[in-house]
Amino acid sequence: MKYKDFRTKGTYATIDLGTNNCRLLIAKADRNGFRPIEIFSKITKLGEGLAINNCLSIKAMKRTISALSVMAEKLNKRPISQARFVATEACRRAVNGDEFIEKVFEETGMTFEIISPVEEARLAVTGCVPLLNKSSKNVLVFDIGGGSTEVSFAKILDDKRVVLEGMVSVPMGVLTIAEGFLSNELLKSDYNVVVEKVASFLKPFDDEYKISSLVQNKDLQMVGTSGTITTIGAFHLGLSKYKKELIDGMVLSTEDVKKEREKLLLMTKNERLNAKVIGKQRERLILPGCAILDAICRFWHVDKITVADGGLRDGIIMDLMQRTRNKVVYEKRKS
Repeated sequence: MKYKDFRTKGTYATIDLGTNNCRLLIAKADRNGFRPIEIFSKITKLGEGLAINNCLSIKAMKRTISALSVMAEKLNKRPISQARFVATEACRRAVNGDEFIEKVFEETGMTFEIISPVEEARLAVTGCVPLLNKSSKNVLVFDIGGGSTEVSFAKILDDKRVVLEGMVSVPMGVLTIAEGFLSNELLKSDYNVVVEKVASFLKPFDDEYKISSLVQNKDLQMVGTSGTITTIGAFHLGLSKYKKELIDGMVLSTEDVKKEREKLLLMTKNERLNAKVIGKQRERLILPGCAILDAICRFWHVDKITVADGGLRDGIIMDLMQRTRNKVVYEKRKS
């Protein structure tokens, strides 16, 4: 089904088309910001094979368009005032990314924009604003995606505005690592290679913004938004089914994160498959995510991590509806 663009006041929608997952959020404005009225996600593995041939496969594109057609149908059931549909690393990297976006419009009627890593980072930080501890003036947000990992450094100003000072896009995500780096059972040597590779991208970023000194002075809040950190949060709580209300905003000590990560590394493939919050869809991806998370935690020795369920999706909704309320994140202007 094709999406019909008809508008009404106060209802907002977004689709985050990622390398591994495709996520829809429809929300209604309220006093506290917004209230989700429709949440839908589908693992489509759009970036499957991307690490090998730098191209979106026909099968992956068909899977994704099928999922987007379902989302178009859901959107058509609700009048929407404003909508923004974005595509990230898979479409940025693929040689046929633009061609795929045109095909999506032809098949679904939805216009997607391929956003830059900086815009992706800004929106992810925006989505985390409600979870920020205003007593700290410095925030580090990481978003471990399917095709890349964005790490963003932001400052909270005296007037409560949040400014994105800088970011680094690490061209390594859970799906591309699973396909390009790691064996099915994850050899320890492979794991360490990934950790070291990720750290090599973090060092120049840290040098430029002196983040390590802020960590040492305990003047920095770390926030994680991704399937990796939310899954570890659910695993830590022993949930049999993922519950957003228990995960979004939870604070994990880095010691607990380390313990859960080590448990996952010691588990067999079948044990991970049988873990209900991991299962078949995430089993192959959780260890690559752990390797990226491990690199981040080894590089910056914070005491705790705030877990954000929404991230990019929430950020887009907030960006659409709150620009006049000074609750979005602004990119720092270059002098």
